[in-house]
Amino acid sequence: MYLRGEQGSISINFERRNFDLTLGRDMLLERRTIDFSANGIGLSGRLKTSKRTSLFLGGMSYDYSLPIAIQPDTDILRFLAISRISLMNSLIDYRLSGGIELEIGESRVDFRYATWKTAVFQGRVESLGIGLLMLLGDTVDVEFRLASDESDECGRVTVFSVFMYLYKE
Repeated sequence: MYLRGEQGSISINFERRNFDLTLGRDMLLERRTIDFSANGIGLSGRLKTSKRTSLFLGGMSYDYSLPIAIQPDTDILRFLAISRISLMNSLIDYRLSGGIELEIGESRVDFRYATWKTAVFQGRVESLGIGLLMLLGDTVDVEFRLASDESDECGRVTVFSVFMYLYKE
């Protein structure tokens, strides 16, 4: 559900994620597939503070169909947390973010703080980032994002991401 006015917007968000995780023979004696799902519920908002600036805040909490957290005293699978882009670190318990956005012509620059907790390892991640969103055409936007993440499992990591948004007319 999404409500928008001249000075801002607010939305109630729902996500449904389905997973089919296959663990190969290099991790287990025999190949095993685990099916599970997650439902996420969240809230986000944006407030226009001047002609070219706005503040934004959002969060999402997830509920998994299976207990996926590794017990705190079990270190045998912690090696899976090495990469931020691994599947295990994309399974999150909750996420919160907020920041400020500046309009520069057709482009937008934002400064963002985010924090989340991983669902499998129960580790926290804090992130500071800057993003640039540019219009490429009537139906295409591109976003470049540079962030510095500090996590319990990986320490400090610098991340550069590129997102492309395609809109259907």
